[in-house]
This record gives sequence, structure tokens and C-alpha cells, in this order.
Amino acid sequence: MERKRNIFGFLKKRKVARLFISICYSVILFTCLLIWNYSGLHLALNESFFKIVHLINAVTLRDEALPFDKTQLLFVDVSERLEVIENSNSSANYAISDRKALIKLFKLLKNNCVPDSCYIICDLYFNKKSQSDSELEKAIKEFPHFFSALLDDDGKTVPNILRAGVAAPSGIDITSGSLLDFSSNELSYRPVSQSNAYTLPLVLFESYNERHIVPRGFYYQSNNAYYLNTIEICPYIDRDALLEPSYEGYTTQNNISGNRNIDYFKIDALLTDVSDSRSLKKLSRKKLIVIGDFKNDLHKTMAENMPGPLVIFNVFIALQMERNKITLFNILLMLSFFTSVIYIEIYLKNNKRLRPYHRWLRSMNGRFAIEVSVSILLIWIASFLNYFLFNSSLDVVVGTILVTAIAYIHKRSTKYLKKPVLHS
Repeated sequence: MERKRNIFGFLKKRKVARLFISICYSVILFTCLLIWNYSGLHLALNESFFKIVHLINAVTLRDEALPFDKTQLLFVDVSERLEVIENSNSSANYAISDRKALIKLFKLLKNNCVPDSCYIICDLYFNKKSQSDSELEKAIKEFPHFFSALLDDDGKTVPNILRAGVAAPSGIDITSGSLLDFSSNELSYRPVSQSNAYTLPLVLFESYNERHIVPRGFYYQSNNAYYLNTIEICPYIDRDALLEPSYEGYTTQNNISGNRNIDYFKIDALLTDVSDSRSLKKLSRKKLIVIGDFKNDLHKTMAENMPGPLVIFNVFIALQMERNKITLFNILLMLSFFTSVIYIEIYLKNNKRLRPYHRWLRSMNGRFAIEVSVSILLIWIASFLNYFLFNSSLDVVVGTILVTAIAYIHKRSTKYLKKPVLHS
């Protein structure tokens, strides 16, 4: 009986050692995946896994409540009001948004809204000169919470001509770089760029909530809370909630987020139709006003071809809902799952009792297919879990490669340590 107790005691210690080793490997695996996700790179094969996650997420977004009242939102489309400017330095002219129409818009908003409580998100570049710049700058200064976009040219931001409001890079194309990717889909968004520049949604979030953001690499800090610096572009408000199917190439889709009650106007219609007292009273309730090109400025996301202003505002909604917040419970849950993945990969796959008895499965190709399939399935479940905990998908292909590499290194290291040492 004493011998049996010693044997069971040894087995118990061995299981604890295996669990400790699996936990250490899981920390390394999780950290590597977060850093890879922050880099903005992804493999082409990983896109299919992202699409499955987004399809499942589309079902959950139907009942998702926005963090503010829909009657407070106003979207203004300026795609059909362009102003052609003659370029004195070259023969080529360039087109910009009609500054005179924007001046009329801001005067209308000033007379019928409360400027101190309005947050205006203008996804337009003001880096080209026009004759109406001084008047437009004066009209913008009436709004203390005005945010415009900066042009990002190969990692260098081009300053705006107008000296009014707060300008920040849109950040939409920062994480579009990919490795072996042939689709150019926008998979994720980085609120703080690699150069530590705050993007437009994050600047809006900081001002709207009166919070201070401190960037720290692949995460950032705000009021003693920590957030991942990568976030998925989710259609909390989709194109179908705003646009009518009259635009060329636009096909009506099912409304995901159920936000058809949101007010959307083309700028000409807003300037001409808002004349009666009822419309003006409705306009006075607006607190979040998004201005931009909803027709031509399209970005191919996993959900849909989303206009740039909607991408920025949907990221702001995700930040407002704190979907990328890091909590101790979420970290422990992810590490527990990754520990199980590592334990299965290292200790259970090579267990003789669990080896398959079918002739094909006992072959080298069969074992390899089963092991890879199990690894992909487990990492995909981990990515799915991470998506709903941190609103950020993990790279399934890279995760499978890392798990296989960890198992191989562990196997080789244990064989090396078991070799007897010969003394002369």
C-alpha cells in the first residue's frame, strides 16, 4: 500500500508539472498572438475564419443597443457637392468638398443646435486651399467639439489648412497591410497608430468622455483601465440603415443592427428641406453629427463595403461600449483555454491510449491531418472566444503554426534532457 501511495504521489506531482509547463507555454502563445494581431499582418488563409466569426457576430448585433439615443444622431452626405479648384503649380485641377455648402451647413447647425453640446465628426480633408477657407474656419470655430480627418500619406500626416477644431488621422488604412493576402479587406482597426498618433475615433472618445489616453504598445491605458489597441470593424450602424438603393452598384442588404430610424441627409436636401418648425425642432436634438462622403469613400470590410465616415463612427461606438477592455477575468479565461490547448497538443496527442486504430489514421499522413485539424479547431475556438471577450480576432493560421512549433520544441527539448550524460 505504501508503494501505491508513492506511485500516486509521483503521478500527482507529474500532472502539476505538466500543468505548470502548459501555463507557461500558454502565456507565451497568447502574448505572441496579441503582438501579431497588433502588427496588422494576416495570412490569406485566415480570412475565411474571420468571415465565419463575422457572420456569427452579425446575428448578435441585431439586438445590440447603441450607447446613445438614435434620435441624437445625424449623418450628412457631401458626396454630390464638389468644388473644382484650379492648381496654379500645375495644369491639373483638383476637386474638394464644396466649402460654401459646408459654411451654410454649419450656420444652420449653429442656429438650430446647441454648439457646446454638439460633437461634429467631419471625415473630410482640409489640406487643399480654397477662397472660402477663412469663412469656413470662422464657422467651424463656433463649435468647440469639432473633429476633422488628417490625410495619411505613406505614414506621414498632411496638416490641414484650416486652424479650427481638432484634426487626427482617420486610421482606416493603418492596418490594411497584409502578408500573402489577396483580398485587401480591412480586418481590424488600431485606435493608436504605430507612431503613437491618436486616430479620429479615439480622439472623439477621449473628448466625449473627458478621459486621458496613454498609449502602451499593443494596449493603451485610460483611467486605470486597460484596452487592447486592436478592434474589429463591426456594423453597429450599417449602410442599409442609412443609404437608399439608388446609388450605383449598391444592393440592398438585410439590416443588421436595426437602425433605420437614424436621420441621414444629403447636404442639399438638408439645406433646402429643413425649413418648417418641426424639422428645426428635430434638428435641435442632434448631439452627434457625422459629415463625410458616403458614396465614393468605401472600404471593404468583412461585413460590407462600408463608407469611411461609418467606419470611424462604428469604431467610436465600439470604444464607447468598451468592447476592447482588458479585464482579469477575460485574461484568465483565455489563458485557461490556451493552457488546455497546449496540454492537449503536448501530452494528449501522443498518448498511446488515444491513438486511433484505423489503418489510415495510424499512418504518418493520417496522424498529421488529424493533429493539424485538431489544432486549427482549438485555435479557432480560442479566436472566437477572444473576439467576444476583447472584440479582436486572433490569427488562426499563425496560432496553429505557433502551437505546432511549441509542441515540436517541447518534444525535442525533453528528448535532449533525457539523454544520459557520460562522464570521463
